[in-house]
Amino acid sequence: MDSRLRGNDGRGDGGRRVRGCAMGERRTPMDSRLRGNDGRDDGGRRVRGCAMGERRTPKDSRLRGNDGRDDGGRRVRGCAMGERCTPKDSRLRGNDINNANAVIPAKAGIHVGDGRGTNPWMQIASRFETSSHFGTGTMSRSYEYVRDPETIYRLSSELVAEATDVSGLPADLATLAYRLVHACGMPDIVGDLRWQGLPVEAANRALRAGAWVLVDCEMVADGVIRDRLPADNPVLCSLNDPRTSTIQRRERTTRSAAAVELWRERLHGSVIAIGNAPTALFRLLETLDDAPELRPAAILAFPVGFVGAAEAKLALLESGLDIPFVTLLGRRGGSAMAAAAVNALAGPLIR
Repeated sequence: MDSRLRGNDGRGDGGRRVRGCAMGERRTPMDSRLRGNDGRDDGGRRVRGCAMGERRTPKDSRLRGNDGRDDGGRRVRGCAMGERCTPKDSRLRGNDINNANAVIPAKAGIHVGDGRGTNPWMQIASRFETSSHFGTGTMSRSYEYVRDPETIYRLSSELVAEATDVSGLPADLATLAYRLVHACGMPDIVGDLRWQGLPVEAANRALRAGAWVLVDCEMVADGVIRDRLPADNPVLCSLNDPRTSTIQRRERTTRSAAAVELWRERLHGSVIAIGNAPTALFRLLETLDDAPELRPAAILAFPVGFVGAAEAKLALLESGLDIPFVTLLGRRGGSAMAAAAVNALAGPLIR
């Protein structure tokens, strides 16, 4: 009997197998149900969501929201484990954006309902009005916020200038740094900016002379504000050129690196903006090492990512090429930064 009392054979006093009792405990058939090991309540009905050692009841799964229903069996969306779900919960949580009873949960620093927020240019109100956008008679949220483009740009510029320390930069690079921060929302990038020569002056002079803008991806090309370019400068992204795939297969490289091969005839005197692929920057450096006569006017190097981005930018720093450039150390970068750099060099943005 000892082995059964001690649980050594996993059976109770009646020889029935009982789960969940530790060594030395007296087992009873009830134990497995009380402990929840078989997922059933005292009456043998299956109940979900009770942890080991908890007494289960059929109501537990509804109180816990495990089956997504309230106490009346009605389905409720958005209730987390341990919360009591009610039919109103899905509206409170915002699962039904058309529900007139929906509310916006208050968050730190945001006053809901009175239209006040911590930032004067971002006022939020939880009022509702009829909108035909969602169909006749349906109710949808409406927010109060700054809508005037000039006011948005002015306030944004003021906030960027307030948050960004450019005291260690030359005046022309400070203007560029503000635009980069404006594009990414990270004032701390200024400390990681690196440059050689006079990239702002060199790029601006080249653009006024009608230089090509060569970019590594369509996102950079799309981000360049064409009507701000001083000489209606052409912008080239050769990533989707049919010849790129042929070069890629021949050289067994990335499409971004292969696309750089198609820059050759326009590379001299151009402005390069890389905002995506580290392999494009690596291939550009290889090309210029082999053919220094193809020297561009300036390189704006902002490849991004965890594989090769930091290394490609470091290679640029150590290349020894006599070409003005600006780059950002580390993994950070991106198309928005590269496009913002071109736009900054093209002249002040006026909205």
